[in-house]
Amino acid sequence: MYTENAKAIVAWINVCVIWGTTYLVIRIGVGHMPPMLFAGIRWVIAGVVFIAVLKWRGRSLPKANEIVHLAVVGLTLIGFGNG
Repeated sequence: MYTENAKAIVAWINVCVIWGTTYLVIRIGVGHMPPMLFAGIRWVIAGVVFIAVLKWRGRSLPKANEIVHLAVVGLTLIGFGNG
């Protein structure tokens, strides 16, 4: 059984590996397709993974009125983050 400290270390290592390889994957990806298309594909994949994790954990999807607010925040993040 993992202790809380061990779980935190494993989570930290996972974040470091995923975050650290992101730039390599982006560099390779934009060599094969336009940057904005590649960014869009990354966001779609992230959304699908997020929905799968929600369903796996037994959580419900956001309600219709929440989706509008989430879309505004998401588009703002994409707009400022990707220029």
